[in-house]
Amino acid sequence: MTRETKVIELTDCKVTVNSYLKWGEKNEIEQALIKGAEISDKGLKGFDTAVLTEQKYKICELVIVEIDTKGVKTKFTREWLNDLRAEDGDDLLEQIDELNKKKQ
Repeated sequence: MTRETKVIELTDCKVTVNSYLKWGEKNEIEQALIKGAEISDKGLKGFDTAVLTEQKYKICELVIVEIDTKGVKTKFTREWLNDLRAEDGDDLLEQIDELNKKKQ
């Protein structure tokens, strides 16, 4: 089954993303976040905030279908995300979040 997609335009490229998460994908993203919780016999002891970055990578990995940079099409990599301008990375994640909030 093919999902509907949306194109997000950034400074130097166009990013095609799935317009919604599948149930299993949503659970993968939640699991990435849960891994940061440190649980003891008395409950939640602490939280490793590094998992927040891991969760962002996981979301992008799951929803980005294709990246078109001046006609050259590539797949998502962490290196690609890390090399984006900060404002483009923030914009991309905000738009992905908005798409997925609408579907919930």
